[in-house]
Amino acid sequence: MDRIQIFAFRGSKFLQNLQLEVDEDTFDIAVDLPLKKQYNVRCIFELANESPSYPAHILGKEIASVRCAEKVIDAETKLFFHPNDPLNHEIKLPFERQNYIIELRIFEDSPVHHYGVLDAVPIPTDILTLYFTFSKKELSLNTATAIQKYFDGYSHLGFCLGALEYIKEVIYKEYGNKKLDLVEIFSNTEIINKLFEEQVIMIVWGINPYSYPIYSADNPDILKPLVGEEFGHEGIFKIREDIKELSLIPGHNLGDWPALLKEDWPKIRLKGRGVKTYLKPYSLRDPDSEVVITSFVVFRSEGAINKSQPLLNVDLLYH
Repeated sequence: MDRIQIFAFRGSKFLQNLQLEVDEDTFDIAVDLPLKKQYNVRCIFELANESPSYPAHILGKEIASVRCAEKVIDAETKLFFHPNDPLNHEIKLPFERQNYIIELRIFEDSPVHHYGVLDAVPIPTDILTLYFTFSKKELSLNTATAIQKYFDGYSHLGFCLGALEYIKEVIYKEYGNKKLDLVEIFSNTEIINKLFEEQVIMIVWGINPYSYPIYSADNPDILKPLVGEEFGHEGIFKIREDIKELSLIPGHNLGDWPALLKEDWPKIRLKGRGVKTYLKPYSLRDPDSEVVITSFVVFRSEGAINKSQPLLNVDLLYH
């Protein structure tokens, strides 16, 4: 049995009425947070050893911390979480008979930019994470930086990850120092294929306007409980092994070349071995299998790849 269990739903008022039921005991969890908006809510339950598996820097801003209870729990203990009626989630972790410290940390995460296109989205764009840990002793905080996250909103033009110094060389050789709309150029010429051949770009286009966390990790397996299940589509690209990071550029900014070269774009690290690089979407769903949070994970992998396969025209929100 896994040591981490995660589920998701949407809401906010439930925070006034959190309960944890452990056999015959019910613990009311007092959280004084007057939240006025709706969230995509992610609940993490972890049987932790020395520290939580997921560091705070990938979860957002910590807004509350509560020591919920101390309780003897074993493999036969019935454990339920009640965030709000009629929700009733059973927590199944591989407990050994022991006195456990139960703690809750709450994180709020918002897109770095709130583009106008997100105003028309009829569902929440912010993420609230409730992180419950069950431990035999006091935990130290996880400060590991092996996982990177960048959370922002994107239009239907999505985003690209590129090594700008090499992209600049290819475009300059073809067009000189002209002002260009790269959305039009990529759509109507072979230049994007040349960039794929140079192994310097990854691209996602034709997605739902929404807010998406993008993660990078040496080992993507550690992220799978956090991000949920794989979609049936993925981007697979050749990226040169000597390239250690890529600039993250929202698709709507590609219309302003070469001015975009002056911007200080966030960087996504690429670790590991191999030119085969995945840009893979995942979905964390609610109990009714509705998508609550869609994330991307970027990682390298050894293995053969004939040509880059961009992620195009995929319904990532209502799939």
